[in-house]
Amino acid sequence: MKKFLFSAALLASAALTAPASAAVFIGLQQAGVNGGAITQVATGVSFAEFSGTYGTFEVNASSATDGPAPDVLDGLAHNTNTSGTGGVISFYITRTNIMGPDKALKSAFTANNFTGGAKATITSFYSTSNQLWGGTQLSTKSFTAGGFFEEEKMIPQIAGLYSVTTVYTVTAPDIISPTGARGGSRLTGVITAVPVPEPSTWAMMIGGFGLLGAASRRSVRAKSVLA
Repeated sequence: MKKFLFSAALLASAALTAPASAAVFIGLQQAGVNGGAITQVATGVSFAEFSGTYGTFEVNASSATDGPAPDVLDGLAHNTNTSGTGGVISFYITRTNIMGPDKALKSAFTANNFTGGAKATITSFYSTSNQLWGGTQLSTKSFTAGGFFEEEKMIPQIAGLYSVTTVYTVTAPDIISPTGARGGSRLTGVITAVPVPEPSTWAMMIGGFGLLGAASRRSVRAKSVLA
């Protein structure tokens, strides 16, 4: 497996501000590494990927992609604790420069491949200021075993560009499983943009429901008269 070892100079100089041309980012965070700050490890216009070692963890694969539509962000965090000392690591996967307008955002989280007593929490965010690594929370779910979670949330109208982020926080205890596998997990998160009907569409839908209700009442009255 291809691995990248970070030098102190690279960790110290890691940028936390998104360049205007980039759209997807991967950041890693663990206490005692880079002063506990988020370290940007990969970026790309529509796809980014990282594998290697970070702190006490081996990152088997972490990726970020901008779709396909209607997904606005697809993320993966697959890791194994390598040192046996345990610890907590957070994967930050962000997409910036997303165009509004009104939408609901649906977060879908999947967790599996838990080994060595690992556990994880997945949280999604959106930012009306096009922020890197966070913003306003959408959804969150904790896992101690494989599972799936899905939730849809409305977001306010956004005049300009916005960003979304999924954070995967993994805790791997200081144990080795009976099979010899160290603590780790495989986590995925998808944030999907769900269009909100225009006011005129809502009016048509409400009017249609009203007509259906009136027709139903007429039918009931007609049956009662015939009876």
